[in-house]
Amino acid sequence: MLRTSMKSSAVIPFARKLARRTAIGLAGTTLAGGTAVAVYTHTESGLGLKREIDFWRNITPVVWDYWWNTSFSSPKIRFHSGELFSWKKEGKEEGQSEEYENDAKKERRKKVLQSLHEKNAP
Repeated sequence: MLRTSMKSSAVIPFARKLARRTAIGLAGTTLAGGTAVAVYTHTESGLGLKREIDFWRNITPVVWDYWWNTSFSSPKIRFHSGELFSWKKEGKEEGQSEEYENDAKKERRKKVLQSLHEKNAP
């Protein structure tokens, strides 16, 4: 019994040392890589990379906003699927057709897209 507890206690310092070395190595690699990219983008041959980084830095929030608020694969849309792009059922009468429901869904989607266009237009 004493031997097994000694083995498990010897593993903990090794795991901590391995985790510390991995974290230091990852931080050093990230720092060196970030420095290299920053220096390269300020040279004449790195201007294309700098433009590309600026482009993606500016366009990514817009793409994210459209995806998050309109895409059916978005977690927000999947969570609110009964509310956001569907016709509210509380005022629905028996005689209303599916065509009316589809029109209401399309109208709601147009409103959401219009608000996104106004928000993200330059």
